[in-house]
Amino acid sequence: MTTKVTMPQLGESVVEGTIGNWLVEEGQRVEKDQPLVEILTDKADNELPAPVAGVVTGIVARTDDVVVVGGEICSIDENAVAATPAPAASTGTGEVATVTMPALGESVVEGTVGNWLVREGDAVGVDQPLVEILTDKADNELPSPHAGVVTRILATRDDGVAVGGPLCEIAVGATAGAPAPATAAPVSNGAAASTSEGGPSSPGVRQLAREKGVDLGAVHGTGEGGRVTRDDVMAAA
Repeated sequence: MTTKVTMPQLGESVVEGTIGNWLVEEGQRVEKDQPLVEILTDKADNELPAPVAGVVTGIVARTDDVVVVGGEICSIDENAVAATPAPAASTGTGEVATVTMPALGESVVEGTVGNWLVREGDAVGVDQPLVEILTDKADNELPSPHAGVVTRILATRDDGVAVGGPLCEIAVGATAGAPAPATAAPVSNGAAASTSEGGPSSPGVRQLAREKGVDLGAVHGTGEGGRVTRDDVMAAA
């Protein structure tokens, strides 16, 4: 049986919600009430729980999509079985560790993914830089907390990822040599907006622009690469 997950009623007079970061991916098994995705509105941000246990078989709405109440977001197959990953060249300890967005400072709730410094299948050592993390306050390189093989990259360049959100997975103690584990394709959190919304910007900045009624297309970004920052939005407001 396939259950369609729809945009819930979000409060009085709220007729739509914006998709934030996905917390699961297609092909992944989820349990009932497990958080699936962040839902953003002008009044509050919430995590949408899974109504049933099963495998996520179809993600219809992507990050920054606006979905009306009752509109389909994804589907869950209650009878499907999640794909079993193929082993890496060496299984190491057998542990697969998820590298997450670290705490970035007081009042900073998300970071933007910059350039990845490694690829899926690369062997990495402890403290080896994995990826650049960009915020309005500073840019940093995120070191690897484990030695092993990068098996999956879960966030792509320009994705805005909340503190604690997944960035990549590392097979702890594994060695490179064979293809990386075969898994369901990772879900992109959505590239930062450009073109019609001006320079690139993170979801948090775009949410702030919506709250302040600022047209990002008319904002000149002062961040790296023309990135629109929160300060740019506040100045325009």
